[in-house]
Amino acid sequence: MARPGLLAAVALSMAVSALLLPRAAHAQEYPWCVSREGYLDCAYATHEQCQQTASGIGGCELNPRLLFPRTPPVPGARSNRRRKAYWLR
Repeated sequence: MARPGLLAAVALSMAVSALLLPRAAHAQEYPWCVSREGYLDCAYATHEQCQQTASGIGGCELNPRLLFPRTPPVPGARSNRRRKAYWLR
């Protein structure tokens, strides 16, 4: 039979190691993008940061993902489109 002190130490070490596990990172969308050769690099918090990076290589644009966010459809909402009859497909 194991000693109670040893079991408590093992339980404590498992709890501490669970607290130290890495957390999931959350992506952050920045409002400014460097536009270069059809590619957008959206990693700038201010227009000034974007302009300093883009100097001589491209221009700055607002992040289109923030301008036109995709919102998920509401469950149970009806579409405005009319459905074709099954015999017309």
